[in-house]
Amino acid sequence: MTVLICDANIFIDLLKMDLIDEFFMLNNEMVVSSFVIEEVLDTNIDKILTRISTHKLRIFDFNPNQLSEIQILNQNYKGLSVADCSCLSLSKGPEAILLTNEKKLKIIAENINIKVHGILWILNKLIIEKIVRPRRAIEKLLYLKKINPRLPDDECQKFINRWHKK
Repeated sequence: MTVLICDANIFIDLLKMDLIDEFFMLNNEMVVSSFVIEEVLDTNIDKILTRISTHKLRIFDFNPNQLSEIQILNQNYKGLSVADCSCLSLSKGPEAILLTNEKKLKIIAENINIKVHGILWILNKLIIEKIVRPRRAIEKLLYLKKINPRLPDDECQKFINRWHKK
């Protein structure tokens, strides 16, 4: 089974779009590092934490050797947070996909052969698995674009055009 490793910005965007419940309906194992949970400061953090008790989300705590690896990653990749480096560390398995919207983290992950996707991939997967209708995904993406201007306009438009056809 594919394991989705979630960065904080994914949870924050899903919470803002009010799609966190739908995200947890995906048929994947979801893993988050303890460092990422600390970064999610949204008032709706309880919507994420309740998934731990239902075993839909697993928080990964690192042993001393893994913490050393995260520290090395943090030294090697300036500009990444410890939480970002913890995501890189967790995403090294062949069944793992790193989920992030952070451009620098995406580039580094791709350069070290880690599968990485962002919010557009998630929205598309929600449509494919018939959890969200295309029209709703378009509405949510347009809303997110208003509050997150860093999303790539051309990529967003490609997905919107594709979803309009469904």
